[in-house]
Amino acid sequence: MLSEQAKAIFQNNIPLGRDDILAGFHPIGSEVSPLPLLATQTCTICLPVVVEKAKPLIFYKWSVGEPLKKSIFGTKVPAEPVEVIPNIIIVPLLGWDKSGARIGYGGGFYDRTLAELKKQGKILAVGYAFDSQEVPEGIPTESTDVRLDAIVTQTRFIKIS
Repeated sequence: MLSEQAKAIFQNNIPLGRDDILAGFHPIGSEVSPLPLLATQTCTICLPVVVEKAKPLIFYKWSVGEPLKKSIFGTKVPAEPVEVIPNIIIVPLLGWDKSGARIGYGGGFYDRTLAELKKQGKILAVGYAFDSQEVPEGIPTESTDVRLDAIVTQTRFIKIS
């Protein structure tokens, strides 16, 4: 149910066109699942793939229901490797604050990826989380951390200025 609520909030605040390429993720454990959102899109959908430690992610085209295979770090990736470059990325996280800082899983994959994609052009990075994951005091950041552009939770949309 919470994933359905987050889906509705995302759709009401981030319009997607047929030419968009939306990167989601296959949830691990109790993460807010973007799968209900991904299942309803008419744009191209893709999932992140870890290629190598300390390198940016790449993204493989995928549709909900297509085969997945296990990858490193317990993630699932599309079985068919068709690489695409997203212009909107739904970012998983452990914690977030209203400045757009996030706590990830410690590998730096999304920070490297977002930094690289921002150099290449426009990319929208949207954190996908529960309200309860908000860190009210602020998250300490480093120079390599890339802030989110927006955050979607099960109850709200936060645009980062």
